[in-house]
Amino acid sequence: MKTFKEKLIPFALGSVLSAAAMGFWGYLNIHSLQRENSQLQKQVKQQAWREANLNKTQASLKAELEWLKEKKASEYDQTIGALLQAKDNAPVEALYELGVKALQEKDYPRAYYALAQVQAVNPTFKEQQKFYPQAKKAYESHQQKQLEDTLKMTYSQAYDQQLNGQFAQAKTNYQRVLALKANYKDAQRRLNMVSQYLAVREQNRDFEQKKQWLEASYKLGINAQLQGRFAQAKEAYTAIVTYAPRYKDAAQRLKVVQARLPKTASLSASQTVNCYEIGVAFGKCAKLGADVTNCGKTDVSRIPPACKDNPDFAKGLKMALSSGRSGGANGDNGGEGEPSASDLLKGLPSLLSNL
Repeated sequence: MKTFKEKLIPFALGSVLSAAAMGFWGYLNIHSLQRENSQLQKQVKQQAWREANLNKTQASLKAELEWLKEKKASEYDQTIGALLQAKDNAPVEALYELGVKALQEKDYPRAYYALAQVQAVNPTFKEQQKFYPQAKKAYESHQQKQLEDTLKMTYSQAYDQQLNGQFAQAKTNYQRVLALKANYKDAQRRLNMVSQYLAVREQNRDFEQKKQWLEASYKLGINAQLQGRFAQAKEAYTAIVTYAPRYKDAAQRLKVVQARLPKTASLSASQTVNCYEIGVAFGKCAKLGADVTNCGKTDVSRIPPACKDNPDFAKGLKMALSSGRSGGANGDNGGEGEPSASDLLKGLPSLLSNL
């Protein structure tokens, strides 16, 4: 058998060889990792350079883009300004040409209107300062001539209408003349003439209508009177007398029908009574007998209806019943026939209802 030493030597030799092999393998791995790390660092540097170069390029492009935007905006503003200016000048140009042409053709209203629009927008446009005053002066002269022609025509029409008796139409046209020119010829005097005539004619018309109404009302009153309808006749005669007191015999007939109407009951000054005093008298009458309903008819018949619900009547009655009493605490005098004040007051409604 092999000894321990003999066994240990191969084991140690194997271990050394294994360690050498592992160390060599580790060396190869480290060397490979170092080479890869070097390559990665180089790539990182290249990437950083590329990124820096890209940033520079982007900044340059951004600056160029901003410059282009500003240039485009400036060109756009210039283009828009030119278009707007052309647009503004286009209607001015058209109005100016229209006004000058109308002025040459002696169409003064159109010339003044067109050049006035140009004057409001651009007073210094071309020869505006030359043509506008001409158009304005010509237009004012044209307006004056138009006014004179209108006055002459309207006055002539009113004059003819006045001669033909058409006073309402003449009045209207004279008023138009005076509205255009207050002191034109004798328009005011003629207006006063036709107005006065129209007023007189209106008064005559009203008088005629009133006359017809009075006659119709008078006939209505007579018919109602003959048929015994005196209230209706009174209304007709009263209306006539109100507007025309001396019209025929309407006032006399009114008195006749009023006398035929039934009299209405009314209280005179002598019939006016004091309900308190009546209550006192009635209370004194009631104390004469034991039964309230059999109280003296002479006094009871004189009680006015207005005193039935009058508080003064109740006060007078209570006063009369309470006065002159004697007896104990219960208010009696020892007699059995005389009623108390409360009993009399309780019986009062039934008594009054029988009146």
